[in-house]
Amino acid sequence: MKKLLLLTTVSAFAVCLVFLGSCFKEELITQSISGKVSLYLYDKKFQDNGMSVYLVSNDGTQVSETNDLGEYSFQDVPEGSYDLHFEHNGFGTYKIFNVTHNSIGPTDIDSVLKLQTQSHIQITQTSTSVVSDTVMIEGLCEPGPSSPYSSYLRVLFGRDPGTNPLNYEYYSPIYSTIYNPAILTFNKVELYSMGFQTGDKVYFYLAGESLFSNEYFDPNSGIQMFPNLNEEAGTGSFIVP
Repeated sequence: MKKLLLLTTVSAFAVCLVFLGSCFKEELITQSISGKVSLYLYDKKFQDNGMSVYLVSNDGTQVSETNDLGEYSFQDVPEGSYDLHFEHNGFGTYKIFNVTHNSIGPTDIDSVLKLQTQSHIQITQTSTSVVSDTVMIEGLCEPGPSSPYSSYLRVLFGRDPGTNPLNYEYYSPIYSTIYNPAILTFNKVELYSMGFQTGDKVYFYLAGESLFSNEYFDPNSGIQMFPNLNEEAGTGSFIVP
């Protein structure tokens, strides 16, 4: 009888502990993550709906799609660190890393993201020349610029013969040109500021670019990414004067 009473008491005590634990268990608080994009087809405004936005974390991936206003949102998201990937047919993938989301309130991606289709400009021929202390790079664009639209270009530089968008030492800003072939000039002072010295053999990668380049810094690879560059690029080399 005493054993039965003891077992009953222990069981009742265990039930109480489980009940109390459930009462004091911290409630999972979730909030939303939202933002907005503005999409462009070449230099013209494009419809903002239909872009897939991926919310990526160690716990998995959620997907949202932009509406007619370019808005996207994720509901009931637990606090944590998230990456956002933006994908659309014809657009270079844009990424935002390490978005901190907490339970204090909704997380709004502040600025409207202006994203554009990948460049349609191919570089079919390149040549270089050196005049005094200035290097000139010429690139034949296909299609060429047509008024009122310009061609947009970017140059990547490096000492490696295999210089490309994943292997470079310096990247230029975006250049706009109404001429074909495009002529880009770099004097010795500019080349020195890129980290090159007189006598260095420098390789370049000249590619069509978009006005809104969808570029971002990738903390995993440690380099700036240019997803809108046209893969039909021109390459060449020169000796720093």
